[in-house]
Amino acid sequence: MTAVTQVSEALYFAEATAKYRMPEAYKYPILSALRAAAKIQKGRPAAWWATDMFRLLQDTGPQLSNVVGAAVRATNNPNKVGKDVGVWSSCYLVVESALRGAATQEAERRIQALEAQLAELRKAKHA
Repeated sequence: MTAVTQVSEALYFAEATAKYRMPEAYKYPILSALRAAAKIQKGRPAAWWATDMFRLLQDTGPQLSNVVGAAVRATNNPNKVGKDVGVWSSCYLVVESALRGAATQEAERRIQALEAQLAELRKAKHA
């Protein structure tokens, strides 16, 4: 990839330095996809994250990189990748799908816990 250069760049949140620098156009579709995890409620003064963002990025990072990477390989043009609605939409859907999957798993855990409590109550009632 000719657009990725071997120039160090500070990674502020990771408190590290990357050996390479990539165009912003490759980063923005991924960053924008994280909007799916931002929650805003009427009456609350600020937005908040619906989940642990580090965990979310750990879980979805490879898929997000694959989406952007496929577009990069197809065009080898940062400008086209950064303006490709399909890349942005695909990244957003990856994050949204992960959030829905996590919500479903949490709901299943809660249902199992409630079923266990109900079984204990029935057992105690019949004892």
